[in-house]
Parts: sequence; C-alpha cells; structure tokens
Amino acid sequence: MSDTEAAAPAPRSVRMRTRVLKRAPVSGPVSASGLMPGRVAGPMRLALDTGAPKMCSAAAGPAVPVVLLHGQPGSPLEWQAVVPLLREDRRVIVPTRPGYAGDPGEATNWAGNATALLDLLDDTGIERALIVGFSWAGGAAIEAAIRAPARVAGLVLVSSVGDRRAVNWVDSLLANAMLVRIFAPLLGRYAPMLAGFAARGAGSRLRPQGVAMLRAAMLEMGRKHGWMAAAVEQRALLRDADSLAGRLGRVSVPTVVVAGRRDTNVPFKASRGLAAAIPGAQLRTLKKAGHLLPLEAPEQIAAAVRVAGTASTASTASTASTASTAGTVGTAGTPDAG
Repeated sequence: MSDTEAAAPAPRSVRMRTRVLKRAPVSGPVSASGLMPGRVAGPMRLALDTGAPKMCSAAAGPAVPVVLLHGQPGSPLEWQAVVPLLREDRRVIVPTRPGYAGDPGEATNWAGNATALLDLLDDTGIERALIVGFSWAGGAAIEAAIRAPARVAGLVLVSSVGDRRAVNWVDSLLANAMLVRIFAPLLGRYAPMLAGFAARGAGSRLRPQGVAMLRAAMLEMGRKHGWMAAAVEQRALLRDADSLAGRLGRVSVPTVVVAGRRDTNVPFKASRGLAAAIPGAQLRTLKKAGHLLPLEAPEQIAAAVRVAGTASTASTASTASTASTAGTVGTAGTPDAG
C-alpha cells in the first residue's frame, strides 16, 4: 500500500464526440437489467479514440491500450484531465456507456456493460486492454475481467464499487425511479451550477479548472437524461452488489485500486476491502482526496495505469516463460519413438 498526495488537474482538456459502433445484446434476461420489456441494452458509443501513440519503445512496442469507463451518473468528459497524460505512449479509448448517449432506456447492469465493453474491444480491433473503471463502472470492469481475462490486461479501479460497504442509504434513494423522474429535470438544469458544492460533498477539493470540467460533464449528462440512466444502474447496484462481492476472488488480472481517504461516496474502508478481496491487488491511497479522482488527481490515475501496465507485461512474460520451460522439459523427457 502506498500513500500519495492528490495532484492538480492537467492543464489541457480533450474534445470528445460520440459515434455508434455496434449494438450490444443484454447479457441474460432483459428483466434482469432493469430495462423496460422488449428493450435492448445499448452499446458503448465511442467518444474518443486517440489512435496510435506518438511514442513507444522500439524494443517493447506500443503500450497496451487503455479504456476509461466513466462513472454514474456520468459522462466521458470526466476523463478530460487524464487523457492528455496517457495518450503520448498508448492508445486511449473513452466510450459513452449504455444509457448515457441520450436514451436512458438503454441503461443496463454490470453484466450488460461488460458485454458492451467486450464488443467495443472487438469493434476497435483491440485484443487486450487495460480497463479503468470509475465508481459504479468499476463493477463493469470487474465483470469483464472475470468473464474474459484474456481480453483484460489489467484493472485500475478508481473510487470503485465492489465491496458491499460501498452501498448505502443514498444508493437506495437514487434507485427510486419515481423520485428521479420527478427531480431529474431540476437536477439537469441546476446541478451544474452547484458543481463545486457537489464536489465538496463527495470529499473532493477541486481547483477551478476541475470544477469547470465537472460542470461540463454535468451539463452533458443533463442534456442526455443521465439521471434516468443512473436510476436503472442504481437498481442493478442494489440487486447485484452481493453477487459481485462474492466473486472478487475470481479476478486473475493485475489490479490497482485507487482510493481517496476523504471519499464520502465510496468509504475508504470499502476500497480497502475491495483491494483485500482481489488476489494480488495493490491499494494506492490518496490521503487528501475524495471521490472525484479523475478530476482531482489525474496524475495519480495515470500513474496507476502505468503500474497496472507494467504488472501486466511482467505477468505475460512470466506466463510465456513458464509455458516455454514446460514445453522444453516435456520434449526432453519424451522417450524416442523408435
């Protein structure tokens, strides 16, 4: 475990736009996702693809691509300060998750998001990627790693759900579809004006640029009815939290958990429990940070991605070496056919 101070947001922002790649079927019965009967979970729409990196090691080649999954309710704009810190040496993919592109009826559970994520990797020609999941989306990243470890090079779980203690009474309130339907128009209109207060309520002390980025993300989310999508995901959270927590021991890829001590949304004890439950996971603690780490401590998120990438490379090399050794021993120990 390492204690690290929160860093200031990167000075550059990134323009993102959304386009559809592929429609993803819901995983399991439609009713299990919280969707209306007959609806299909939406795809992950591509908001940003930085393409091939400008720099890469001549010996090792380009670094493993990274996919950044926004939180809930949320927007790809949450990653504005992180992308510039990663794009120089690796391909960065930022999708809009199902339900947040304008049709909240496409919102789904963690399993549906994992399906959409794996479809996104197929559509973008990516064989393996590091997956960064922020808050609720950490559950989707974990689901993908359990289901398809060969496609997930590593996980970075930022202020993430996973441990049962991450769920509280506020989650139950936000899962109430009737309340959300009543207040969603007001939240969409007025919440961005209170971005700074919202950040402090989550334990994060954002600098002015970070507040501006949060306000932009909240405005986009309001325009696209993100609060209604969040209500669907909240119901999934309450229903599936115990199941996910019980399967954390099945995560077999290198994992870094990044947590702020002052996080009031996902308590630090939940992040500590998450790291303890995932075999070999590292916990990186930011003493003076809260929940909104992509905007509050982007440099620490980028550092965690590189730690996970290094661990993934070492794990892959070790597996290859073991396989090579086993093959050699097997050949040497085989008697001559004659």
